Amino acid sequence: MKKNKLFALINFLIIFLTFFIGFEVIKLKSNLINYIILGIVDGCLLYLYPKLFDN
Repeated sequence: MKKNKLFALINFLIIFLTFFIGFEVIKLKSNLINYIILGIVDGCLLYLYPKLFDN
């Protein structure tokens, strides 16, 4: 149960930080290149999920 709550918290933080950084800091508009950059950032963060829970 504790692992599921931690997973949900990390998932929420990744989604929140991705959109906050993407739309507030970088000021993304509706541009395909910017969405590709956000996709790459999300992909890198999701790649780190298994490494966090293997410990």
